[in-house]
Amino acid sequence: MRDNAVSVVIGYMILLVITVSFIALLNAIWIPQMKQQAEVEHLRQVENSFLALATDIDRLTIYRQNASITHRIQLGGGDVLFSPVRSSGSLQIRTIHSNDDYLEISGNHLNITGLNLMFVPVNNFWVNQGYIWENGTIFVSKPDKKTPLEIWDNSASFLTNNLCPKVEQVSGNLTNVTISIVTQDENQEAQIGGSGIGTVYCHTNCTIEQSDNVDTMSFSGIATGWNQNLLQELKLSGVKYTSISNSIDFDPPVNITLKKCLLHLQLG
Repeated sequence: MRDNAVSVVIGYMILLVITVSFIALLNAIWIPQMKQQAEVEHLRQVENSFLALATDIDRLTIYRQNASITHRIQLGGGDVLFSPVRSSGSLQIRTIHSNDDYLEISGNHLNITGLNLMFVPVNNFWVNQGYIWENGTIFVSKPDKKTPLEIWDNSASFLTNNLCPKVEQVSGNLTNVTISIVTQDENQEAQIGGSGIGTVYCHTNCTIEQSDNVDTMSFSGIATGWNQNLLQELKLSGVKYTSISNSIDFDPPVNITLKKCLLHLQLG
């Protein structure tokens, strides 16, 4: 009887050792690996959200109509069955200011600004990797550097093709010119954080401004890169002009209808 009792105790002790060892291995190896894999999937979701957002912003800036889109971005991840603790993250919007970049039509001064939307991970279970959308290009960011997600930096193309002035219509014996342009909100600074879902609201709001008897349109900074595109469109439309340095001189003067579409990002 005594030997049987001892055998039962030893059996329970062995079972306890196996259970404790299993839990220790689970916490030391398997759960961290599972959380890393879950975090990788979370960052892939963030990347796909940024790619979709960039595509929709391209559409908004190309079509130049009053419109709005909404994108939801998962801020936290890494939760698994045996460990529901999640990482968190933040979304930040900031304006890239430059006093040297502008477009001017008969004294109507229009500053040209850039935009930056950033996802920053917090308490990440994998590498400390974030994402940035900046003027049409998505970057993968680390604490001390950033690299384009795709092969090339698309910022110059976005600024030139998506934001540049375009000739929409010419009428009135070539004296009435409608030009559209996309501008970005100069005062966008916002931030949200947490482990839930962040929402990015994108709006374009188009307004009309009329300038009569315009004889000069001037550029500065990055806007000078738009010059060639606009000159080509004016040439094809038949409008008479001369181009000197960073300006376009109209002869005879023209009436310009400026369709200004403001791109605004908002977090919620």
